[in-house]
Amino acid sequence: MQSLEGLEHFSLDGTEYEAFNTSGGLGTLCETLAGKVETLDYKSVRYPGHRELMKFLLDDLRMSSDRDGLKVMLRRAVPVTAQDVVLVFVTATGMCDGRLVQDVFTRKIFAKNVCGVEMSAIQITTAGAICAELDLFREGVLPQSGFIRQEQVPLEAFLANRFGPLYEGDEHAGCCPATPGGLTLLGWLFVRERHIDKLLAISIHQRRRRNAMQDYRRRESRTNW
Repeated sequence: MQSLEGLEHFSLDGTEYEAFNTSGGLGTLCETLAGKVETLDYKSVRYPGHRELMKFLLDDLRMSSDRDGLKVMLRRAVPVTAQDVVLVFVTATGMCDGRLVQDVFTRKIFAKNVCGVEMSAIQITTAGAICAELDLFREGVLPQSGFIRQEQVPLEAFLANRFGPLYEGDEHAGCCPATPGGLTLLGWLFVRERHIDKLLAISIHQRRRRNAMQDYRRRESRTNW
């Protein structure tokens, strides 16, 4: 599926949103749920009009081939804000007891003060998840070797972790004290900023490796056929 395609609109708490295809997110869920679900997708949620503006910039103005120029343009024209919100919107539709039913889960996570420091919602949700999973790994809840899929992280254990309350909503800001061998949220943000170039390099390497593996599997499939 192409990024920015699969546009849909929805409303939550009186606010209109749009959603469209984006890269990442699903990870290994496609393989894990193969044969169990008919359709599985992962989309970015933005305010109405965002997708058209991005398509204009990336496609019509051909800024997709000039990422450095695009960053300069956005940094010059779009103000930075820490007053963001992360919206989680999940829907599942299927048969239950002979009836077609739909279940919906929503959660809004706002920028807030954590341990005396103002943090954006994207900082909280990104760093909080990483820290929780590091805790669970250290405690032996997660496999101690090999590749760990995101769906292998038990939801109950994740939410019960000291970083779990960060995902409960604005009234559960809380503070995440360090424990022996653990990592504070502030510590992770510091590590993340200090090593962002290394992390990006690793991410690019992993993506190229994944794409190469997918190409290999497609070739093998054609050969076997």
